[in-house]
Amino acid sequence: MTDLVSTGTRLGRALDWRLGLALCCALGLALRLVGFGEGSITHTEMLNPGLGLVDGLSEPPPRHTLADTLRFHFHVEPHPVGYFVAMLGWTKLAGTSEAALRLPSLVFGLLSIPLIFLIGRRAFGTSVALVAAALLAVHGFHVQWSQLARMYMPGACLGLLSTWLLLLLAEARAPRPWLERAYVLTAIVGVQTVELFWPLLGIHAGWLALTTPVREGLSRRMLLRPSSVAPVRLLQVQSIALMLAGPALSHGVYRARHSTAAEEPTANFILEYFNFGFLYAKNLFSLPQVALAPLLTVVLVAVTLALVAAGWRAGAPSGSRPEAGPALPRWIPVLAAVAGSAAMLALAGLARNRNLPMAAVSLLPILALAMPSLALASQALMRRALPRAMSWLDGCEPKALLLALIGIAAPVLLYLMSFVVTVLAPRAFLLFVPYLVLLCAAGIVALCRRFGRATAALLSFAVLAIFAGGLVFQSRVPTSPIDYKSLAARVAALSRPDDLIFVHKRSWTDTPFYYYWSDANFVGENYPEALAAHPRARVWLLTWPHEDEPFPPAVVPRTALKDYEIETTVTARRAKAELYVPPGR
Repeated sequence: MTDLVSTGTRLGRALDWRLGLALCCALGLALRLVGFGEGSITHTEMLNPGLGLVDGLSEPPPRHTLADTLRFHFHVEPHPVGYFVAMLGWTKLAGTSEAALRLPSLVFGLLSIPLIFLIGRRAFGTSVALVAAALLAVHGFHVQWSQLARMYMPGACLGLLSTWLLLLLAEARAPRPWLERAYVLTAIVGVQTVELFWPLLGIHAGWLALTTPVREGLSRRMLLRPSSVAPVRLLQVQSIALMLAGPALSHGVYRARHSTAAEEPTANFILEYFNFGFLYAKNLFSLPQVALAPLLTVVLVAVTLALVAAGWRAGAPSGSRPEAGPALPRWIPVLAAVAGSAAMLALAGLARNRNLPMAAVSLLPILALAMPSLALASQALMRRALPRAMSWLDGCEPKALLLALIGIAAPVLLYLMSFVVTVLAPRAFLLFVPYLVLLCAAGIVALCRRFGRATAALLSFAVLAIFAGGLVFQSRVPTSPIDYKSLAARVAALSRPDDLIFVHKRSWTDTPFYYYWSDANFVGENYPEALAAHPRARVWLLTWPHEDEPFPPAVVPRTALKDYEIETTVTARRAKAELYVPPGR
């Protein structure tokens, strides 16, 4: 009878967390479907291949074949190529409507909810995992980027998947080849999706180097003669992942540039990150501009850090460390290193410049062969040189340490690095946001357990209010600063088949208009000649003003139209179309 009751209790608990997770996913889906596919397309979404743009006028150009996609995204576009190749296949399968383009981001955003639960359950337990899943489901910034056809939500989801796989491998008491292959594959796909996947893999490698048991003692010869250290299987798997991910690094070297899209390092950026992960991030493109009062930002940052500290203190050391396991056959890492270097050399040969730096980085996979031994040798040296620091690390729960390194250390280090190289963009830091949310969830549960029901009810209400406010705050941010969709619909309704539309050649700002209307009579150069060839045609002139600025003069088109008269003006958010008629009409 006792066994039966115990079994029933376990079953009830299992049903409880499954029901809770299902509710979190249902809520997350419902929020992400609100307005899904309705907002205007953005100019950055035009980077997706397969769209019906206007050849010779649009920027980027239309890309309908694999060859065109590889050529443009390898030689011109700085982001990783893999995401766009995948989106080419997706657009051919699902079409190019706003909803079809954005569906992958919605799916990956939704999958992030069970993934954060799985990670949280292993690191802190079921209660924390459910709270984290609920917080991510209603996270306004996460919801917003689940509705845009960009690479950032797939990259964040792949990051969670890779971390979960790493935790599974670290706990395994026997080799699990399929999990190892899945981790390597996720790493390869991840670096081909977002650039900041590299810091995530770096944190994974550093965590393994710090926490993998050193069984050979603390001799200095481990550092002087790394080959004398027996290789550790999980470190070997990590090094293979880095080796085979190398081609994405080659492309990053090839297309590295000072990004005008990245933010300059300011105190406000890092404060907004520690505001529950850009939950109330300012947006200067909404009308009116959306920004939180500085005092409220400081208060929310203090709440976030307090929850993180409470959750960190609540984690009791388990004493478990990543298991070493039997080493892989030495030919497997060697083969991976050769394959990675060969692929990187091939890319260096295809590049149009920076061939020498690309050839130089192709040596990294070969050097990575020593990484498993060097990692343990470095740990041994640190234990001799920094015994107190290593003793403190030994007292940390390994899984909680990994999450803190990803959710706190990595963003701070990237922020400091941005003073040298611009890498800051809230959308790119979506890779780290779920880990910060998970640490906050651990703090919420810890405080509720410590101070009783009244405090738990008050804290739950406060967090609910903060995240509900974040949803309202982010709902005021439009999908696109410019409402191309409305302008195109209004102009199309008033236009005639012989109307001319004056645009700027190869303009990023004009290009989303072609997404909605690509078969009009566009003129991007030689405006006087076009008017002479069509003396009786009406002319639409498109302009895109910015907030608190006058409409751009569009000097060349407007000069050609100096003798024409404005008959109609059509406006939308940050968009304007003027209809000019010939003299005498």
